[in-house]
Amino acid sequence: MTLLEHPVAAQETVNPAATQEKEPTKPEFEIGETSQAGDARQQYIDGVKALNAGDFQTAQSLLEKTVQAQPRNVQVRFALAMACLKNDKTGKAWFHLRRVVLLNPRHQRAVRHFLSFWQTIERRGGVNVGQRAEEVRAVAGQPDRG
Repeated sequence: MTLLEHPVAAQETVNPAATQEKEPTKPEFEIGETSQAGDARQQYIDGVKALNAGDFQTAQSLLEKTVQAQPRNVQVRFALAMACLKNDKTGKAWFHLRRVVLLNPRHQRAVRHFLSFWQTIERRGGVNVGQRAEEVRAVAGQPDRG
């Protein structure tokens, strides 16, 4: 069994300015050189525009590049998770949602999606008490390491 399809984000768009408490209003780019930070920022903006326009492959590609440059940026990683969901890459979406929640447990939208993913897996019998670790990894992926 693979990671189960996830219905929660079907109609959701990503608004980079829409934030919850304790979330920054804009992604903070930590790259040392200004031109690199500008490139990453522009890739994020273009990725979110593509996501909201329904061009999920372009969005995923741009946001993956941004995450490579900004691996600890929760807003960028959350936008990538949404692009992956919309692009039917649920395994990648699950991975990035887990990372967002690890980096910022107060990111309310990520927590909501993460819990919904997990409940869907449980409800469909993907993970059960006493199940072998290999079977859980086949459904939920490898354990996170910091």
